[in-house]
Amino acid sequence: MYTIRTATKADASALGYLHYTCWCETYAGQLDPGYLSKGSAEKSAAIFLRNGCRDMFLAEEDGSPIGFCGYSISRDNDAAPTCGEIDGIYLLQRCQGYGLGTRLMDEACQALRSRGCTEVTLWVLATNAKAIGFYEHRGFQADGSEQMVPYGQPVRLKRYRAAL
Repeated sequence: MYTIRTATKADASALGYLHYTCWCETYAGQLDPGYLSKGSAEKSAAIFLRNGCRDMFLAEEDGSPIGFCGYSISRDNDAAPTCGEIDGIYLLQRCQGYGLGTRLMDEACQALRSRGCTEVTLWVLATNAKAIGFYEHRGFQADGSEQMVPYGQPVRLKRYRAAL
């Protein structure tokens, strides 16, 4: 049975495991292998712990972590105060295609609406066609903003936006 709940600090290790595992599954062939090999579940867990695991939903299958979604008020300089952001959404590959990503996204969007947000953005690797298809299917559209980030080698991120 699948459940979704609010993450707590006690989930930092599980979130770190999910983050690193999903990055390796998702970005193999898209990011510099040397960059990916420098990460670890422990390093990711430390970041989640420092941030207090705030504003995150955790998906579990029979009590085992399988995915998460983080959200916040947008960090972008050009964002209105009523713009939320999906900071990251990841599911283990074996759990994709069953509607869990949509459920995680819905929970995060509802939380943002409850904070007064009227729109939401997210950044996605420009070469991540699977994720882009997922977002577009849920009403997100590229808004023309792009940025280069140094994930080993510079890679392009594209911003997507949807009304809440």
